[in-house]
Amino acid sequence: MASNLYADSPIPPLACDELIASAVRAATEAGEPVSRLRLTRLVKEAQGCRTSEAHEVVKDYCARHGVVVADPPAKPWQMALGCTFLLLLPILLAGFIYGIVAGVPHHGTPTAAPAWMGAVKYGWAALLTFFLVRDLRGDGLRRSLTVLRQLRPGLVAQNLLVVLVTIGCAFLLDWLCPWLDRSWLYLFPLNGGHATNLNLLPATIKYFGLFFLILLALNLPALARAEELKYRKGTRDWRDALGRSVRFGLAHCWIGIPIYAGLALTVGGLWFTWQYFRGGVERRTLHHTTYNLTLVTVLFALLLLRLA
Repeated sequence: MASNLYADSPIPPLACDELIASAVRAATEAGEPVSRLRLTRLVKEAQGCRTSEAHEVVKDYCARHGVVVADPPAKPWQMALGCTFLLLLPILLAGFIYGIVAGVPHHGTPTAAPAWMGAVKYGWAALLTFFLVRDLRGDGLRRSLTVLRQLRPGLVAQNLLVVLVTIGCAFLLDWLCPWLDRSWLYLFPLNGGHATNLNLLPATIKYFGLFFLILLALNLPALARAEELKYRKGTRDWRDALGRSVRFGLAHCWIGIPIYAGLALTVGGLWFTWQYFRGGVERRTLHHTTYNLTLVTVLFALLLLRLA
């Protein structure tokens, strides 16, 4: 019997069982350990899905059939990279906390960004563009367009209302609790001294920003689905939903938005949870995509007006 995993996966139940079973038999007959990485790669190539989804399918199969998997020992460069990350993690965490505490809005003339920081901005834009293009390869674009074709005026109107309520809550929190206007990005003049969503930073590049937003819009279904699986899969009740929604909102502070804006995103998180309770992963992903697409469309229109 298929696991409940498939309620949150685009891969049909048992679709990859025979593929995985064949790979397991081949490894067993050759006297080799069954590699989780190899099985994940096979499922990803066969289904055209994301690595995280393929990994969950393999994990589910192994749990149902009692298959013990093992991966080859890490290579020296992988071990070095992992150790470096573990060493840097406390430093990054401490820097984030310091940035949240010390990162307050700069009043007055914005500080000009040094040349090296401009290079960081363009490098970040190039990196994000690479990932967005990569994720549309294979079956990615077709799957995104399948979701985007389901958009309807009523769906857009509902999520536009949620966007307006969320923005209203953000302004109210900023007015009532000005001490929540803190972001580590205030310490860096990347965006004229303003806090922003780092994932939208490439949109501030003249002309290129329009192309980037179109590329981002095509990736929104996959990005929305990933967030839904991470923050709302398995939500039990509204009490559980509230904690998950607060974490969902505050997680955006990692990418630069102020604390008050992160808390306001709890409204969106609760809205997506309601859709999850009403119709599962497909319904909540569609609403989350529409919500994000509304914001991207507004930003696209503002960029066009600025260039006019």
